[in-house]
Parts: sequence; C-alpha cells; structure tokens
Amino acid sequence: MLKNGDLTSKDFADRFTELALQYDCDKVIDHDYARFYAEIFVPINADQPRLLEIGVGGYADPLAGGASLHMWHHLLPEWSIVAIDVTRKKLSWPDHVTFICADQSNPDHLDHIGKKYGPFDVIIDDGSHVNKHVRASLWGLFPYLKEGGTYVIEDVQTSYLGAYGGSLSRDADTTANLARDLFDFVNAAELPSDFPIPAAFRHSVEEVRFQHNVVSVRKKTANRISNLQLEGVEKMLMQANEILADRHEVGRWLRLARYLSKLKRFDEARQCLRAGQQQFPDSIQIKRALATLEVTQNKNVSEKSRSNGPAGDPQKPIAFGRL
Repeated sequence: MLKNGDLTSKDFADRFTELALQYDCDKVIDHDYARFYAEIFVPINADQPRLLEIGVGGYADPLAGGASLHMWHHLLPEWSIVAIDVTRKKLSWPDHVTFICADQSNPDHLDHIGKKYGPFDVIIDDGSHVNKHVRASLWGLFPYLKEGGTYVIEDVQTSYLGAYGGSLSRDADTTANLARDLFDFVNAAELPSDFPIPAAFRHSVEEVRFQHNVVSVRKKTANRISNLQLEGVEKMLMQANEILADRHEVGRWLRLARYLSKLKRFDEARQCLRAGQQQFPDSIQIKRALATLEVTQNKNVSEKSRSNGPAGDPQKPIAFGRL
C-alpha cells in the first residue's frame, strides 16, 4: 500500500483504475474519473485526512454495494473514511471505514455527521443523484469541508433525466443549474451585496471544475477583490505599488497609471507616467498611455459637466515608492 506522498498523479490514476476494476467500481469505464481524482488527492498532505462519501451502492439491497469504499480503503490507507447511505447496509467494513445510515437530503442528518466526523478534506456525492438531494447535500455539508478541501458531485448527467428531477430548463432546480449558481459564487466579488448567495458560499468558493459527468468545488475563504469596483481597484493599486516598488520597468508605470485612471485620479496618473518617462524617454507605450489619459480625462470632465456633478472625488495621493 502506497502513501499519498509516494504517488505521482499517474501512479494514483493507475492504482485507482486497477482497484476500481478489481472491485467493480463504476468510477472507471462507466466514467473516466481516475485522473480527475488524482488531481484532487495527490496534493493533499494532511495529518489526519478525512473522506466522506455519500452513497455506498447496491441501491436498496442491504447486502450489496461497497465497491468504491473497498477501493478507497486500499488507495488511501492513512485516511479516515466515512460513508453514508439511506439503506442500512449489512456489510463488513475495513477498520478505518465508518458506515452511517443517513438520508443525504435531511439537514439534521448532515449536520450531525459534519459535527461528529468532520471537517473533511474531500466530500464525494455519489448518492441518489436526485437533483434536489444533490443540492441539499451541498448546502448541508459544505460548511464541514476543510479550507482547501474539495467537494465532488458525480453523475451530474442526471440533471437531464426526468426520473431524477432533471430538466433541460434553465429555471429548474437541477444540478446543472446548481453548477451555474456556483459560477456566480466564484465571482461573488462582482455581484451586489444583496445578490442571493448563501452565507457559507459568498467568500468561500475558490474554484469550480467541470468534467464529463462530474463537478468539483474547491473551498478557500478569502475576500476577493474586483477590478469592476472602485474599492477593488484601490486595493489593486496599493498592492501593485508595494510589489513593484523595487522594479524599474515600463510595466510598473503603466500598471500604476492604469489603476489611478480607473479611480479618476488623473493628475496622479499623469505624474506616474511622467516619472516613468524620465527613466524610459523613448518608450512608445508610455507616450501612448499619456495620450490615452488625456482623452479619458477630457471625456470624464465632459460627462461631469453634463451631469452638473464634481469632476471627481478627492483622494489621498498614494506614494509610488521611489520615483
């Protein structure tokens, strides 16, 4: 049995495939998940890693299922593995696998599992694949996913199957439309503060990945900044001025001036470009930026005149490092 740290992505994918075939797990051939999971599991280097998988397989037969759990058991010997299924399975489990009979659509069940066994490094929904159950599980378990952890939803093709509550409608509560919601969650910094994003997701979705039949969501909480909002541009300006303070390249002056122009701090933008021009007197890029700045400022003055408003809000000048 190999430890995660000993495995390359190819090693993991090969071993994953071998074990899935051995235990008749449909994560290969039926689906092409080997490399997908290799990219998720190989980088994890936790002291006490934990996996939660929804769905044991075998449907309502209490003596059937468990294929993926046997695969995970051999593939992840250092992991604590928790599995839940709505059917009370009467199967034997390896030492580090815990089975719980629970309903993935029941918030109380999910909350109990998260509090008692979480937080988890990876959560995999391979359960009923009923669209409303998928959404309920993500809503209920995402708070119990570790920072940097990944939530996986398998078999998302049921989004299009009526028997699973699927639909081709863009307005239906399908997993496909849930994935579209996740796109909004990733870009929450660009959305109004009153846009309907659940609190657990507003600043916590770092990445959403799509592959045939599967979606993954990576969790990382951060107040992300947007270049479409003045507050975000202010932060970018401060960050750029700090990072570029010791750099003496044309790009330094162009970038700082661009942010200042977006903030309508035109005099400072001009000062910045002229400082750059002193170092790079032959720079065509800086000459063009100065010309563009004049056009932008004149347009702004004209728009302000039409609206009878001020030419721009006064801002405290920012220091450019060594000019």
